[in-house]
Amino acid sequence: MTKIVQILHHSLTPFELGVDPRFYEGDWHVRVAKELAKRTSEYEIECWRPEKSFKKVFGRQDKEGITYKIFPSTSWSYGLEFSLPLLQNLKFELAKNEKILVHLHGLYNLHVDMISAFIRKRCPIVIQSHGGSPTIYEIKRDFSASLRHPLRFPLVFAERVSLGNIDRFFVLSKEEEEYFSGKYGRERARIQPMGVDVDKFKPVQKGEARERLGLGEGEPYALYVGRIYESKGLSYLMEAMKLAVRENSGLKLILVGDGPHRARYEAMTRALGLERNVTFKGWVKPDELLLYYSAADMFVFPTLEEPWGVVILEALACKKPVITTFSGCVPKLIDELKDGLFVVPKRDAVAIKKTMFQVLPVAEEISKRISPEKLRKYSWDEIIKNTVATYEELLSEYFE
Repeated sequence: MTKIVQILHHSLTPFELGVDPRFYEGDWHVRVAKELAKRTSEYEIECWRPEKSFKKVFGRQDKEGITYKIFPSTSWSYGLEFSLPLLQNLKFELAKNEKILVHLHGLYNLHVDMISAFIRKRCPIVIQSHGGSPTIYEIKRDFSASLRHPLRFPLVFAERVSLGNIDRFFVLSKEEEEYFSGKYGRERARIQPMGVDVDKFKPVQKGEARERLGLGEGEPYALYVGRIYESKGLSYLMEAMKLAVRENSGLKLILVGDGPHRARYEAMTRALGLERNVTFKGWVKPDELLLYYSAADMFVFPTLEEPWGVVILEALACKKPVITTFSGCVPKLIDELKDGLFVVPKRDAVAIKKTMFQVLPVAEEISKRISPEKLRKYSWDEIIKNTVATYEELLSEYFE
């Protein structure tokens, strides 16, 4: 049986979320593995990642038969992490298995460079972009900062050498697709994001959802879902709420998610006098998340930078108007969906507030025009079908 190894390039250490890092299953490589296991039994599937907080290798197997391995690592900064035990285990697997495919997660980092350079052409390698830019672009964007980063210039060379070993690139934007197609061949790069479960994210009746969550029936609610992190534009969302409640004191904002900057934004909420209007819920279970999407009048996601933005797709699948910025999946969705997306400039609290009041009176009408069927191309069914087709194509090239 062919072994498929999904490898995440960095530590997770989600201690702040109250999750045991040995059993954390929220990252992209695990999602792909689980969705793959649901749809085929043709592969032996493993999920690997480094963990800078671990002193020894940890392994387990879940009920779907997926094997998890977490390896101790050394980390200098984000993007500069390396696990010798992971590389040693990969060497053992390559020697032991006749058929193995490695699916790397995350581009533009030292770990991926080391792994792809080590494997070379001994087995197929697929790589999934999680966002970011090639190092050469980062240098052009901020040359002075690159001078202070001792490994920035060597990483340009490492990328050029190591990424030449990658057989297929799954990327998130037209810009990435053009970059890798130009360097390594057009047949090797394609846009492929994380999937959304369009069959699970179907709207529940708003009144029922609010009743189950204990929310007020007649009050207007805005919803944010995602990491509580500076790059998500939450400072501007809080400022927008401050402006909005001057016109409608009943407007509520619910934030579902957690992250390293939660305490900062909770303090900002108090400083702005928004304790009665803004609620932090932390992470919730998937079934409860569906209720929050369904209970809201609109979804607000003012991100400053976004690799893709699967929460935007989830909100649209639940037929909710989305207020967001021109980043991630939005450029593609604007042309494909037509209805339901409202784009505001980044870092513009006034524009967020104005758009919220533009959407709120007609939210129900907008909801009726949103077509979740147009999102099916981003469903897990389609993503995994394309993934399996890529695997089989590469396995036949290498082993048959």
